[in-house]
Amino acid sequence: MATQHYRFQARNERGELVAGVLQAESVAEAAQALRARGDHVVQLVPMAAAGEDFKAVLKKLNYTSGPTQKDILDFTTQLAVMIRAGISIRAALEGISEQVQNQKFRKILLQIKTDVESGKQFSEAIARHPKLFGPLYVNMVKASEMSGSFAKMLDRIAAYLQQEIETRKMVVGASIYPGIIALMAVSTTVFLLTFVLPRFAGVFKGKEEALPTPPSSSWASRPSWSSGGGCCSRRPSPSRSRSSRSSAPRSAASGGTASRSRRRSSSACSAPCTSAARCRRWASC
Repeated sequence: MATQHYRFQARNERGELVAGVLQAESVAEAAQALRARGDHVVQLVPMAAAGEDFKAVLKKLNYTSGPTQKDILDFTTQLAVMIRAGISIRAALEGISEQVQNQKFRKILLQIKTDVESGKQFSEAIARHPKLFGPLYVNMVKASEMSGSFAKMLDRIAAYLQQEIETRKMVVGASIYPGIIALMAVSTTVFLLTFVLPRFAGVFKGKEEALPTPPSSSWASRPSWSSGGGCCSRRPSPSRSRSSRSSAPRSAASGGTASRSRRRSSSACSAPCTSAARCRRWASC
């Protein structure tokens, strides 16, 4: 006989609770082995049974999940077909609830069936569940009950729900590509900031003196120079030239000597500085 693993919980001679896994051919043999050690068996479960308990827990978790919009669409379509076939709404609700896989949705359908059997309108019964049946759904059903076109209205509601589901799928599908691009951009930026830039910082660390120095700002404050002569010469400013021309008639009236001296100084200022003394004299102009 093949051996099997058993998960056990037992109390030892000191009353302490111990747990573990035991290998035996049967449950009786596993219990006898525990008693032989002097332990009092509290729980002894095969490993396969423990897996089944885990599946039961998963099923219970699925029970808590609510119905989706696809479940509402299937319910509306089936109800429209049954009403058009002449089946009463009570029997239709009972038949649909037996076919539903979602346990929570089945409970809601049975509650709606109970409300209808108690004399309430179908629109009033579904209005008690606003998370599943919105105001548009309830109002359209109420209008169909008053006009007598219940099956046709259910077909229109089903078409509307189908279009809404397809539109949502298209929106989600269209947003996948931009989401991937945005994720790649963020990932690339994080990679550059955390991996690439620190490596460049390590390469240039300690080499600040080897980098070229920035140009001095003192050159920008110096006057404009133009090449000419042996050294350099500055072009006379327009204001200085205008003042020289305006003073010519007055200097001619005051005397020829002063006029000649001013012409000599003007010619000296405009002449290129070919020597150090001339450049010093040019600087005083």
